[in-house]
Amino acid sequence: MIDFQIQSITDNVEICAGESAELEVVAPGAVTYQWVPEDYLDCTTCPIVNASPPQITTYLVTATDANGCQDEAISVVDIDYDCVWPGDTDTSKVVDNFDLLNIGLAYDSVGPLRNNATILWDGQAAPNWFISQSGIDVDFKHIDCNGDGTINADDTLAITQNWGEIHNFTGDDNEVNFTVDPPFYVDPDTLIEGESISLPVILGEMDDPANGVYGIAFTLEYDSTVVVPGSAKMTFNNGWIGNKGVDLITIQKTFVSPGVINVGMTRIDGEEMDGFGEIGQVSITIEDDILFRNEDDSRNGNGVEVLFNISNVKLINSLGEEIPVNAMETSTVVDGTVGTKTIPWKEFIQVQPNPASDALFVTSKNIEISSISMFAMTGELILNQKPNDIKTELNIQDLLPGIYLLKVQTELGIMVERIVVAKYKLTISH
Repeated sequence: MIDFQIQSITDNVEICAGESAELEVVAPGAVTYQWVPEDYLDCTTCPIVNASPPQITTYLVTATDANGCQDEAISVVDIDYDCVWPGDTDTSKVVDNFDLLNIGLAYDSVGPLRNNATILWDGQAAPNWFISQSGIDVDFKHIDCNGDGTINADDTLAITQNWGEIHNFTGDDNEVNFTVDPPFYVDPDTLIEGESISLPVILGEMDDPANGVYGIAFTLEYDSTVVVPGSAKMTFNNGWIGNKGVDLITIQKTFVSPGVINVGMTRIDGEEMDGFGEIGQVSITIEDDILFRNEDDSRNGNGVEVLFNISNVKLINSLGEEIPVNAMETSTVVDGTVGTKTIPWKEFIQVQPNPASDALFVTSKNIEISSISMFAMTGELILNQKPNDIKTELNIQDLLPGIYLLKVQTELGIMVERIVVAKYKLTISH
């Protein structure tokens, strides 16, 4: 008579962290099964179970037949904590625009292929590349998203396909808030309901340039109640960081509600850039009933204020080191009167000087001005003044150097002009 025994059990297996392994025991004649430990099993009394332990675990199964005879067997589930999750190039455990930066830093690097590679959101074992580079603290196998052995623009497809996916809990919060130069903001302009406009996205200014720039990832927030759904996007024409398709690659993901564009852009040639000004544009179309929905502001000629905010910024050099940046909120208005963007304001209103230091003069030419306001780029009202005469003097000697918005309310509509306040020092040489 053959004693009751377990015939087979799944061999020891290795899984990626956060994944599960199927364990099967074959014991002809068994009527009950008991697995221990019971943690991280989907069933503890089944012949086939799924195990997803967070660390190496030895599972013991006891099979019992109808006569009470028992046999035991073990299976070990080992964990690979360094599997590739396609798109998560920085191993933060979440796929987002920050993952583009490592592709730019490691561009054109080559290494071993990943067997059975896909860009599906799944942990995949891969051989280490054993390549080190300053600024990259992960093995390059994670940056080779598609597993073909070469890091290039093809790997960005995994980021766009798996955007927002997470694995094995979430990673650390990527948000970085800096309060130092260079400035980073959306340069505002008057908006007209029903019309499309591209607003420059500015990184650095003449007095505060951004130096050593290689890549940047950030979040651009806009008012989704004002913008036509699906119309908001970033374009990258004539930006000083690089030329898209030549030495620059970009990605973006728009979330219509609550009005967010996550953006990543990086050079791919190892060369840093110094500069200031426009790095791209945010293109939007304004809803055609904004003034109707905000009738009080429209009737009073105040327009409807629209805010833009840049946050969650990571600016890096070619070594992957972060560069401090001052991400700013700016505001503009949807014109509160019947008007058009093509009003030749310079024929009606003269603003001098610009840049200004202690005083700013607003002169009207054959047009009635009802009010003059000045705002900080944060949207804070700095001054509000009625015109004195044809020429109105604004005292700005107490303002800190920086950029401000001048809003002039007229019978034709609202003129918004960007004012640079600079403090000059007189140097006398002998």
